[in-house]
Amino acid sequence: MTTLVTTPLASSALPAPSDSSTRVNTVGTSRARDGDTKRYFQGYEYTRANSTSVKITYRCSFYRPSKRCPGTLVFYANTMTFDVDNMVSHTCRSGTSRGQPVMIPAISVTEEMKAFVDSLIEEDMVAKAIWTGTYTKFYSASARVVRGLSHKLVLNRVSNARASAYGSNVLALLESPALASQA
Repeated sequence: MTTLVTTPLASSALPAPSDSSTRVNTVGTSRARDGDTKRYFQGYEYTRANSTSVKITYRCSFYRPSKRCPGTLVFYANTMTFDVDNMVSHTCRSGTSRGQPVMIPAISVTEEMKAFVDSLIEEDMVAKAIWTGTYTKFYSASARVVRGLSHKLVLNRVSNARASAYGSNVLALLESPALASQA
């Protein structure tokens, strides 16, 4: 007959395995997202697909089983630029093709987008119209790779600004003539 001795360390651990060949399953932990996974170029949205110490590959956001757009954009860490001449072309929709330099850096328009969205919030536009105007101004005809706010961030900014302006009174949105006619 064997006796089981428990120590404070053993009691907090997993139950003891019955034999020495038992494997322990561990739950994989996901990395915290840094919010810097999207880039926009010539009206296309790219999402980070692969990261190494040499380069970061961005894939077209339409890379899903239904469309499988092969469009990619590569960022090289040693030169801190995007390789535009060797991009894989898109099949999801026709984009604009312009003569671009071989390597170009990305520009950040985050602060300009925030100011633009804030000015549109004051004009009592609906959230989707604000996103459409923002996307058209900053992303549609961009000749450079652009880093800015995503669709979700713009909609959250609009709803947070309106929540702070109107408070908990949900019916206050109906008092605004522009929003009442579009609701």
